[in-house]
Amino acid sequence: MNYRPFMLCAVAAVLLIPAATANAAEPIVVKGTFAPWKEGATAVTYDQTLAPAGSRATVILAEKGDKTTAILRVSGLLPNRVYGSHAHQKSCGAKPADAGFHYQNVEDPNAKDKMSMDARYANPQNELWLDFTTDEHGRALQVSTVQWHFRAGQPGSVVLHEKKTDTTDGNAGMAGARVACLSIPH
Repeated sequence: MNYRPFMLCAVAAVLLIPAATANAAEPIVVKGTFAPWKEGATAVTYDQTLAPAGSRATVILAEKGDKTTAILRVSGLLPNRVYGSHAHQKSCGAKPADAGFHYQNVEDPNAKDKMSMDARYANPQNELWLDFTTDEHGRALQVSTVQWHFRAGQPGSVVLHEKKTDTTDGNAGMAGARVACLSIPH
């Protein structure tokens, strides 16, 4: 499947923001090719088995009205495989944990120094989840819309995880190891 026409249609649908809309911000577009960590890296692979060096990701974040739409496009990953993916608080770093916890619109007050696993907070309405399944060529395109805007300077990154995101209370938001990270500059 050629993702270029589909990507262009998805982007066009999201980005048709009237110029007169006072709260419409310019969309954020970030592209990166995953490679092992080095200072200043935008796209980092932490597990080259699941996110090979040379695989790529594009993230588009667009606000319209009171909503934010995110588009994630990946290529070069393992074929026919499920990955979890979420917006995280901080930029990518040398270690997977450097990206911090999931970004939450309403932060879990009981999880200040740990990842929230409370389904009231760790859910796709309060966090930005972009789980996807790659095709036979290792490509995928995922679109998600939430009913809020990110706080200034966030999110810091979009992180790819080894598993589909769990939705059960007590494990909500868990998706296994962090395999790759794309920083979102502001």
